[in-house]
Amino acid sequence: MSAVKWDARNLGPVPHDLSYYSKCMLGGVLACGFTHAGITPLDVAKCNMQVNPQKYNGLVPSLKTLVAEEGSKGIWKGFGPTFVGYSLQGMFKYGLYEVFKDTYMNLAGEELSNKYKPLIWLAGSASAEVFADIALCPLEMAKVKIQTSPTELSNKYKPLIWLAGSASAEVFADIALCPLEMAKVKIQTSPTGTFPTAFGAAMKEMQRTKLETRFPFGSLVPLWSRQIPYTMAKFFFFEKIVQLFYTHVFTEPKDTYSKGTQLGVTFASGYLAGVVCAIVSHPADSLVSQLGKTSNKGKSVGQIVGEVGFVGLATKGLGTRVIMIGTLTGFQWWIYDSFKAAMGLGTTGGKTAGPVPHDGSYYAKALLGGALACGITHAGITPLDVAKCNMQVDPKKYNGLVPSLRTLVAEEGSKGVLKGFGPTLVGYSLQGMFKYGLYEFFKDYYMNLAGEELTNKYKPAIWLVGSASAEVFADIALCPLEMAKVKIQTSPTGTFPTSFGAAMKEMQRTKLETRFPFGSLVPLWSRQIPYTMAKFFFFEKIVQLFYTHVFTEPKESYNKGTQLGITFTSGYLAGVVCAIVSHPADSLVSQLGKASNKGKSLGQIAGEVGFVSLATKGLGTRVLMIGALTGFQWWIYDSFKASMGMGTTGGK
Repeated sequence: MSAVKWDARNLGPVPHDLSYYSKCMLGGVLACGFTHAGITPLDVAKCNMQVNPQKYNGLVPSLKTLVAEEGSKGIWKGFGPTFVGYSLQGMFKYGLYEVFKDTYMNLAGEELSNKYKPLIWLAGSASAEVFADIALCPLEMAKVKIQTSPTELSNKYKPLIWLAGSASAEVFADIALCPLEMAKVKIQTSPTGTFPTAFGAAMKEMQRTKLETRFPFGSLVPLWSRQIPYTMAKFFFFEKIVQLFYTHVFTEPKDTYSKGTQLGVTFASGYLAGVVCAIVSHPADSLVSQLGKTSNKGKSVGQIVGEVGFVGLATKGLGTRVIMIGTLTGFQWWIYDSFKAAMGLGTTGGKTAGPVPHDGSYYAKALLGGALACGITHAGITPLDVAKCNMQVDPKKYNGLVPSLRTLVAEEGSKGVLKGFGPTLVGYSLQGMFKYGLYEFFKDYYMNLAGEELTNKYKPAIWLVGSASAEVFADIALCPLEMAKVKIQTSPTGTFPTSFGAAMKEMQRTKLETRFPFGSLVPLWSRQIPYTMAKFFFFEKIVQLFYTHVFTEPKESYNKGTQLGITFTSGYLAGVVCAIVSHPADSLVSQLGKASNKGKSLGQIAGEVGFVSLATKGLGTRVLMIGALTGFQWWIYDSFKASMGMGTTGGK
């Protein structure tokens, strides 16, 4: 009788089938959409710190400035594009990461998968982020434009599998995120009254001004530049940190620990991964914000990079973004793994591939979990996002998180800190769907490619490849929404619509100027792919460490609460790492939405701002934001997975 062919999708009791990937996509939507939307104020402050560091200098001062000039609504600019864009991105980021991870593992075969897991993680996350950023780009462009314009205007090769899975998933996730991200940035950076802050109106305005804003995919390349490395870092470091947790802290099989413990490992791993993500992706993030700046209208990416300078892109708003992304990533992984656990899929990472087979149902659930994880969390931090974007675009005015929020509220009222909420929710729900769903897919795929021996030996590599693969697609989804979000958040009050629909229409109408919908895709990929790779890698690694050295019994022996606690902790820690590594790219994304950067190339913007500014401006806010965001994203995702009978992510 012939031996049964090794398949990464069938390593656990829950097969990675279409249902599994679909659930992972949903989990990604939940993980990214809600978390990114939730930190909109931090994002607004961060974007403005990157675009106008003289005005927005520091998280608190930036928030104060935003509130003072626009009222409380000022720190919520871009909420709509953020929610939509990152829900889309999360869908692709997580869903496609799962798909690419499985795919690359199967391509590598059992031996190579076990040996080169870290490479597979990286490849998977990068692949996913490409698609995630396509979805995100239009919304990210709109969001940055709103936020940054002056107010007055498989065991051996698991790391390889993680990388491949997350990267593959991010490709699709960013495609979904891009239009909403553009709208979000536009809402968050436009001067009060110059751009609609309502989700629908903002999307309409982005569409109407698509020649100017380059909506819906003008930010796709910057978005990919930010998101693919961000996602690769996010997934790689998450997987690695999870692995470390389950190897050195929780040494028993992951399934022997309660769900609460597993989710705790998830959050911790996600937070740490998020910190790394924020740092590596910050220059691209700053560039995305700069693209939404009114003064950058018509400028190429190179022009913007040249004017801002790489140092400026890498440092402006970095502190805020490290805080933001660390928290964000921790919650994202926690939400994602909570969803997975609720779906009976098990939590991510650790010493087992999962308690259920990775079939179509598994992947479908992962997609849903990703959408929930990213959409809710990103939308929830809209005030932070608004502050961050304005700190990146106008650091002189928005100097620090709290001052930026105060300025936004003072100038635009409380609604000022919620600009870009719509694009954020939609964009990151899409991105999360692809990010998480495709990560699950790519991780399994790369593990099967590598084989059992290589998978066991190189898990970190598989995590990185898987997350990078997922992020490629996630960013395609995110890009239009991210562009809209940034445009909303950085445009002077009254110069750009703040409602979602109007902003998207305006981005489309001014697309020649704004480069909508994929003008921010490269910076987005630069931010998101390393971010996602760090997010998933460190999450998986931290979860692994928890279940190896702390919770040493089989993961299933622990209750859901314990597993989800591990998920949140791992996600939070992974998020901190993510924020740091992706901050320069994040600053660049914000700069792209700056009016003064219109028509400038990424190189011009990077050169003008400087790398130090790109890497540091708004970093503190972003670390806080992404750490919490990632922790909750993973928690939501794993909670969803657990509720669907998929188990939490990682562990034995």
